[in-house]
Amino acid sequence: MKISKMVFVVFALLVSGCNALLPPGENSGEVTLFVNKTSYSGSDTILVTLQNNGEEPVFLGGCSPIFIASLTDTGWNAAPLLICVWEGLAQKVEAGKSMQQIIPAAHYPGTHKFFAPVYAECPDNEPVSTKCRFLGIVSSQEFIVGGQQNAGGNLEIATERRQYSWHADDLGSSRLVRATLVNKSDQTFYARLGDAMIGSIDQDVLHVAHGSHGHIEQWQAASSWRELPPSILIEGVRFVALRPRQSHRLLAHLYSSQGNETGQFRLRVEYFDRIDPPEGATPKMDYSNVFTIAR
Repeated sequence: MKISKMVFVVFALLVSGCNALLPPGENSGEVTLFVNKTSYSGSDTILVTLQNNGEEPVFLGGCSPIFIASLTDTGWNAAPLLICVWEGLAQKVEAGKSMQQIIPAAHYPGTHKFFAPVYAECPDNEPVSTKCRFLGIVSSQEFIVGGQQNAGGNLEIATERRQYSWHADDLGSSRLVRATLVNKSDQTFYARLGDAMIGSIDQDVLHVAHGSHGHIEQWQAASSWRELPPSILIEGVRFVALRPRQSHRLLAHLYSSQGNETGQFRLRVEYFDRIDPPEGATPKMDYSNVFTIAR
């Protein structure tokens, strides 16, 4: 079997949830691990599949057969999906068969990969730690969870990068997170994202700034997002049109005090069906991917 090998000590660090790097295990032609999409909103469910394309059965751990590695400001952090008091009996995946697991995306905002330690020749009714032969690790493709259940699904917002830092040659000097915003729908929407110094309702460059309908949010340990104050455009902001299939550059202006903020972030954009929404009207909203900012 052509699953890549790795040192057992590194594997033990991963299983224990220590801050080890994601293992270099990759999918082979015989055993593959994959998710059904590479981008999810918080209301989605993630379907992860391990497929055994080989001619012999393979085995997975009993209690938590699949692990998750999450990208943080310190690198990849690995952890089991379940905290187990006992490892459980090995799970057999017959040749030509698959094993699937459904996971709520809302539990895992950010950038992740799944991985699974794979074994062979396990005796019946025994855990993998007894007499199984460790073959290696397979890993899924990288995927992103952003958005929430109230996402409108009309705007696609993607940052240029998934990782930033406050170094002088990065955000420390520019204080800008650059993104692309595309209206994927067939309807024109309106949002206060334009530069007020420019008189046109059609603007290629949009802004997440004070008073706009763009927002910067940071993930909190208590499973919630908190809004951070953006910086101020000198001339202010104005309503612009977000026309069907049109792409815009979106600049998120970070406030000066945010040089101390690290962790996981996202952009949120509110928008309306008309340019003059009545006071108190509920906006639609969409979210960017989650990105990290490190020191």
